[in-house]
Amino acid sequence: MDSLHRLGKLNDCYNLNKLDEIPALKTAFDALTLGQQRAYILYFSAPKQSKTRESRIEKCVPQILNGRGLNEREMERK
Repeated sequence: MDSLHRLGKLNDCYNLNKLDEIPALKTAFDALTLGQQRAYILYFSAPKQSKTRESRIEKCVPQILNGRGLNEREMERK
């Protein structure tokens, strides 16, 4: 099973439909590397409660729109 197929399975399994609701978010998510996408999906799908999953997704939307991976921090400018 290739990594794209696994990502799709996780996405379907946990109903991460926020990507479908916001076209700009889907475009930004698709522009991330497969590793970055996988990190987000695993992070979003880990909690058992749907409230926690939804909260994590909401918190990460700005970071995804800025093209950053889950563990990337914004560089400080001097």
